[in-house]
Amino acid sequence: MNRIYWKIITNLPRHEVIRIIPQLINQHGIVLNSNLFSDYCLSLVAEVEVNDLIKLVTELNFYFTLEIPNLANFNLSKPIMIFISINFNQATGELKNIIPNVPS
Repeated sequence: MNRIYWKIITNLPRHEVIRIIPQLINQHGIVLNSNLFSDYCLSLVAEVEVNDLIKLVTELNFYFTLEIPNLANFNLSKPIMIFISINFNQATGELKNIIPNVPS
């Protein structure tokens, strides 16, 4: 299995990234695992076919700056496992999910 490691630092709000990233990845592959560490970092593991990697990077570059690795270094018959670490610049260290009051 081919492996790629991406580190993304973003100013986008955490809730927006959590909504966008899985949608984009699932159009070209599959999210295998995700972990949210406080409000500092989101960690994802995704599997993508080699021919879908360029499409995925193109779509992610709309939101983040990514560099695609040289595909000549990969075994093109194997899928690519992408390890993504997303750090949020607006993090406070306190993970709070605001739940609105529901009238009874």
